[in-house]
Amino acid sequence: MRTTESIAQIATALASAQAEMHNPVKDRVARVKSDKADYTYNYADLSSVLDAVRPPLAKHGIALLQTAEVTPPTVVEGSNGPYRMSQLVMTTRLVHSSGEWIETALSSEVDPDAKIQTLGSAITYLRRYALQAIVGVVAEEDDDGNAAQGTKAATAPRASANGNHAPARRPAGDQQPAHGPAPAAGAAGAAAAKPLTPKQRYEAACEAITERLGSKAGHELIMDVRNKHGGDHATDDQKRLVLEKLEAEAATGLAPTPAGA
Repeated sequence: MRTTESIAQIATALASAQAEMHNPVKDRVARVKSDKADYTYNYADLSSVLDAVRPPLAKHGIALLQTAEVTPPTVVEGSNGPYRMSQLVMTTRLVHSSGEWIETALSSEVDPDAKIQTLGSAITYLRRYALQAIVGVVAEEDDDGNAAQGTKAATAPRASANGNHAPARRPAGDQQPAHGPAPAAGAAGAAAAKPLTPKQRYEAACEAITERLGSKAGHELIMDVRNKHGGDHATDDQKRLVLEKLEAEAATGLAPTPAGA
């Protein structure tokens, strides 16, 4: 994290703003289908997060700035040979009316030759998570690992306790899957929401990556991540890290292509 020399005023203002914030409403339900398993998870998209945090920030004199930068491609040596990669760096800055600011950066590897829709999806992904982290809100159930599993998915407004759907928010081009029917209620819905095992999550993430990048490039990326974190002799902590990184990489390819793109 980077800051101005003094953050006394922005710290006070941010504390006041956070006291008025609530976690974004998880009014989106993603239904993920793959050869391994079907399941659902609830989440709040980028527009929901912005709706939840911008009014309190503005009320207390804090502006939000987010900028993206793609580094020049570099050649990385993978387990099956060299491949090209870039870093997508998302900088998130909170600026107070006093001139004080707090800034963080979040980055992810991206394919420099990927379609612009894939890059846009990755940008939205990083914007949402960087924003949640810097203001201290949560917009997913448990963690975002669930958002990376499977290759076919649809989302719908989350059903409320009385059986009615929450009002749909405007589309925001988030990286989450496109809209679709809500999951069935009762036992069938509960079964669909059963968490996957770590092995199933790993297989689903690998499947999503290879479908997006192709078998060769996808396999190289997967093996490179594994080799960086212990390979076949990885500890349990290293295996968890591999899973998180593969799921994050898979999540960048879940966004639908915008109409007319």
